[in-house]
Amino acid sequence: MVEWTDQADDAHPCEIEEGEVDYPSVRQNRTTHPAVQAIAATVRSSREGSQPATSREEKDTMGITNLLRGIHLLAGTAWLDEVLVVNVVLIPVPTRLEPEKRGWFLSAIFPRVFQLASILSLTTILAGAALNLSLSDWRVDVAASRLIASRWGWCIMLGGVLGFGLTLFHFVAERRLEPHVVVDDDPDGTVWARTQRHLTIIPRVGSGVLLVIVVLMMVAARGL
Repeated sequence: MVEWTDQADDAHPCEIEEGEVDYPSVRQNRTTHPAVQAIAATVRSSREGSQPATSREEKDTMGITNLLRGIHLLAGTAWLDEVLVVNVVLIPVPTRLEPEKRGWFLSAIFPRVFQLASILSLTTILAGAALNLSLSDWRVDVAASRLIASRWGWCIMLGGVLGFGLTLFHFVAERRLEPHVVVDDDPDGTVWARTQRHLTIIPRVGSGVLLVIVVLMMVAARGL
C-alpha cells in the first residue's frame, strides 16, 4: 500500500503499513492534480463565458415577445370595444334624429369609425402573426407546423382566419358602404332605409365573429 502525497510524480511514494489507507489524502490529491485543475478551470471559463450571452439572447427574445403580445391584446381589445360601441351606442342614434341632422351625424362619425376599425384590425392581425413567429424562433416552417399540431394551434389558426376575413371586410366592403352612409340628398328616405339596414346587420355580424375569436383565444391560452 502507498500513500499519495503532494510530491512530484517522479518522486518515490512513501510506504505505509498494511491496512492503513489515507482516503482523504487520495481524494485531496486527485482534486488538486494540475491536470484536473486545468480541466475544471476550462469548464468554468466556458460556462462563465456562455451564460451571459445566452441570458441576454433570452431576455431580448422575451422582451420582443412580450411587446408583440401586448400590442396584439391591446389592439384586439380596442377593436372589439369599438364594434360593441357601434352596435350599442352609435347605431340607435340616427333613427332618433331628424332627417336633416341624420346626414350630418353619419358623415361626421362613421367614416372615422370605419378608418379606426381598419387600423385596429390590421394591427391585431400583424401583431398576432409576428407573435407566432417570435414563439417559433422566427422560423416560418416551425410557426406553420405549430398551428396544425395541437388544439392550441387550431384555435389560433381559426381565430386568425376569421380575423383576417374581418380585416379584408374593413378595407374593401366598408369603403363601398361609406358613400351610402354619408349621402345627404335623400328626399324620399330610400337611401336611409338601405343604409339603416346595412348599419344594423353588418356591425352585429362583426361583433359576433369577434366574440367567437375571443373565445377561441381563451381556449388556446387557458384550455377552457
